[in-house]
Amino acid sequence: MVDPSVAQAFDAQSLRTISIPMRFINLGEPKTVPVSVASSVLSETVMNGRLDYVSEATHFSFLPECKASAKAFLKQIGETIYFVTRVVVGHERISMPNWPSL
Repeated sequence: MVDPSVAQAFDAQSLRTISIPMRFINLGEPKTVPVSVASSVLSETVMNGRLDYVSEATHFSFLPECKASAKAFLKQIGETIYFVTRVVVGHERISMPNWPSL
């Protein structure tokens, strides 16, 4: 499981009954993974659990970069637009977004 949503909501008793090996992957370093997807407790509760980290990634690494026309399209349909000023490229760290509305 990669960054399982609401990881702390899983039932511990149910997790203990899983006997097959399970691998959990968190995107980021242990101290930067959002609490809502942190999988350390999950991997420790499952009998054969394993946890790995992809330190070069963030929880939102799976999202593609927007096309140049996306801003105009979102404005046209009345959506509020948020953007991040830097992206992750290789090992480069991203800056925290300011989430300005356009």
